[in-house]
Amino acid sequence: MRLLLQRYLASHFIGPFIGASVFAICFLLVFQLFRITKWIVNKDIEWQVIGNLIGHLIVSFIPIAIPLAALFATLYAMRKLSEDSELIVMRSLGLSKNSLVTPFLVMGTLISLACYGLTSTVIPESKKAFKKGFTKISSKAILADIKPGQFFTQIPNVSLFAGDVKENGTMLKNIFIEKSNRNSKKKQVIKAQAGKLIKIKKGIWGSANIRLKLFEGSLIDYDDSLKAVKKIFFETYEFPILTNSFDNDQSNGLGMKSNEELRLYLKLDKKKRRQYINDKDFMRLRIEYWSRYSTAASCLVFIFLGFSLGWVGN
Repeated sequence: MRLLLQRYLASHFIGPFIGASVFAICFLLVFQLFRITKWIVNKDIEWQVIGNLIGHLIVSFIPIAIPLAALFATLYAMRKLSEDSELIVMRSLGLSKNSLVTPFLVMGTLISLACYGLTSTVIPESKKAFKKGFTKISSKAILADIKPGQFFTQIPNVSLFAGDVKENGTMLKNIFIEKSNRNSKKKQVIKAQAGKLIKIKKGIWGSANIRLKLFEGSLIDYDDSLKAVKKIFFETYEFPILTNSFDNDQSNGLGMKSNEELRLYLKLDKKKRRQYINDKDFMRLRIEYWSRYSTAASCLVFIFLGFSLGWVGN
């Protein structure tokens, strides 16, 4: 009888948990879709590629959605059982509060283990694949839109003009760039004889972005009165075209590293570690590493909290 009632309690949790998880992921997904729409509308991007990107986004939202879903599912289940007086009946049959909370804690333990497994390896790989795919479609969109003799304005606060475009948009000639400051009248004007679009990786975490490498030109800074205050001549200069705005890990790519990779840096002594990363990045690394454990543990904590708050009556 006790085992049957505990299965009944677990069945009241599973349905709302799945529904709350789907709702939370869809809610988070809507905001991210607005950010990539400008790169996929009218850019001749294959639907399969878009579907893969959305799939990787969904996977990356799991650590946020699952603990919240566990809380709301437990609250809903306990509130419904209390209002229908089913908890009172179960107590009258001899079930203690410990017996009632057991199925919720068992479900929470399974969810926590699954969540930790995902954050350890699956989600970092998914974030890495998303960044690679996003950079690919972004660069494709940029190459398709840069036309000779026309201004390219899809980069925020930047206007780019190229007199000639060759090699499928990767090589530009007679380049003019104007970069403005949204908070003031300050602006920067760059002129160059030629330029080449390149993809680079920044730092040991491999945070990729797209830059325009300029050759033989000048850079002029203007103040609020639009008076030239600085002029620099250069042989080569890298201008940022696209940085990955979907890196949710403070631009250092920590979320794309598995637990094993993060643990390797944590085991290094201080002197050897500083050859690879500075103290600030090391602190972020520790936060990222232990946050994966706390995310998994929060599933159990939220279920216990939902059980306590959802219980109405004795």
